[in-house]
Amino acid sequence: MFRLTIAAPWTHLCRALCWALVAQIVFWGLLFTFARKPLPSETTEPYRVREVYMRAVDGLTPQAFPLNQMTLLPDGMTPMPDDFANVCVRGATFPAYQISFLLRPQPDRGFEALFLPVIRDNYAVYLNGHLLTMPRGQLGFPSSHDGSRPQLLSLTPDMLRSGENRVDILAVANGCQPHMKGVLFGPETDLRQLQDHRLMTTFGMPLITVIAATLLSMIAAALLPISGYNRLFLSVALFMAALAVRGASFMWYGSVLPDALHDTLLSIISGLTMGATAYFLKNWTSAPDRHTPIIIGVTLADVALLLIGWAAKQSGLPTVTETVLILVCSAYFLRRMWALAKSQPQLLLRSFPFLSIGLVTTLYDLYHGLFGLARPLTAGLYFPFVIIAGIAIDLVTRGFELYGTAEEQRDDLARQVRDREAEIRDSYARLQEQEQLNAVNAERQRLIRDMHDGVGGHLVSLLMQLKLGPVPAETMRINIQAAVDDLRLIIDSMDSMGDSLEVGLAIFRERMRPRLQVVGVELNWRNALEAEPRGYRPNEILNIYRILQEGVTNALKHAQPKTIDLNLRADPDQPGWLILTLSDDGVGFATDERASAGRGLSHLRRRAQMIGGRIDIVSAPGSGTTIRLYVPPPASERALSDAISSPSSSL
Repeated sequence: MFRLTIAAPWTHLCRALCWALVAQIVFWGLLFTFARKPLPSETTEPYRVREVYMRAVDGLTPQAFPLNQMTLLPDGMTPMPDDFANVCVRGATFPAYQISFLLRPQPDRGFEALFLPVIRDNYAVYLNGHLLTMPRGQLGFPSSHDGSRPQLLSLTPDMLRSGENRVDILAVANGCQPHMKGVLFGPETDLRQLQDHRLMTTFGMPLITVIAATLLSMIAAALLPISGYNRLFLSVALFMAALAVRGASFMWYGSVLPDALHDTLLSIISGLTMGATAYFLKNWTSAPDRHTPIIIGVTLADVALLLIGWAAKQSGLPTVTETVLILVCSAYFLRRMWALAKSQPQLLLRSFPFLSIGLVTTLYDLYHGLFGLARPLTAGLYFPFVIIAGIAIDLVTRGFELYGTAEEQRDDLARQVRDREAEIRDSYARLQEQEQLNAVNAERQRLIRDMHDGVGGHLVSLLMQLKLGPVPAETMRINIQAAVDDLRLIIDSMDSMGDSLEVGLAIFRERMRPRLQVVGVELNWRNALEAEPRGYRPNEILNIYRILQEGVTNALKHAQPKTIDLNLRADPDQPGWLILTLSDDGVGFATDERASAGRGLSHLRRRAQMIGGRIDIVSAPGSGTTIRLYVPPPASERALSDAISSPSSSL
């Protein structure tokens, strides 16, 4: 059996068309149900004033012209070719016009009123030669565009005469002839319904559009940083901003611009809105970036043509440019929908139904405007709500998708951080273990070296003397005492000092003072620091401890002191550094003669270098000896300071 196969894109497009048809039926059904005029035409038609006359006047005062000397307007309205063409040209000047007609009250109607839907640009109303109401805005040369707003004038029985009442309307347009869309005279209750309906369509609906489009534009702009400045959200923000400006243009009443320039600016706003719409379609459907300069070029060309037409006094150019731009934008819309049918069918099903409403309503208004047909309603005032709602729903959907993606990325990042922290903890544990092993090995090597150079050296020297013959008791005592002192020095250096330098110095004083008292030497201690110095590593404190031990030992061996002073203070020239001073009142020595002699002084300098400090030794024969140790901040503080001063390298 023969079967007709249908390509997948056509299938997706057919589905989208079906949903679009449903959306169109719902939209137009609701529109004609709720947006139609509150009164049927057979009710309002008797209220229409048919015989309306117009004539130019000098100045801004109405004249008592006989009606037969004035021009009768067909169907009570001034002729206008269509709703799009700018019938005015730059630099044109026109006088004020007087619009006159007669009213015949009907007592059975109750309170009656006069309803003026539109009289551009502004006007003043006179009843039986008396000013009925003050003009809204500015009336003169030029005038504001307040006549575009509908006006209902209540006429109480005491204001009307029995029989005929003459109404004269003095209308002024900026560089044009005034335009009037009929006059209604009837029961105030009925006409007020018409006024409320027209206010809703000409002011309320645009105002709601402005508010909704502005809010959505702000939301899209707020999502820009979250989305990584995605062009889609940028295009939505621009499109919504253009719709807001377009809606505000319907309420642009207060300007006193010439009609030619005023209408040209409105056409430019419409063209920019079309350009923003095309740019939105480009990003919404993921079109190639090469479309962007084309859209910008076409939009700028439209703006340029409109300005050229205004400057060249070509009143029909706005009709041509707007028609062409609408058709081009419609063709681009259909092309992008076909592209979605082939590449992103799900997005097509979500987008085409509500976007097609904008297309159809725009073509609907264009058709009625081009051919001068009466429109039951202006559909262009209502489609922005559908577009805004559709985009808002899709933006919310995309926002939740972005939020979900961000949450997944956050969880993944948190997982990576946890894994990295675990690796760092393991590495730190291994590093600590290795540091402990290194410290043990270093301490073992130090003990071996000290045993060899100190205790071992004295014992070997004593052994060699004994091999050569008898050794005097005093010589033996001196050698044995030196070996014992070195052994005590090794034992003291094996004690734990913690991270407090003050504790290490207290242990040093506790162990040294008894030894010094035996030989008649007084140990004095002075601490000029305000806070306890902490944060030093054990090996740093041990090296400081050994420097002091060796300094005291050398003083006892060579200086014959009576007093040894130990002072601790802050270095005024180097913030964070300490100065530890060990001085005696011994015999002293010439530093140039002893600079290279003996291993004691070289050991002191080597240990100072191991903690990153330095030693100054000041001595002279008969003046005692001063050893000044400059202690740097703890190694941990120096590492932190280096990281802060050079963050890029630490990263």
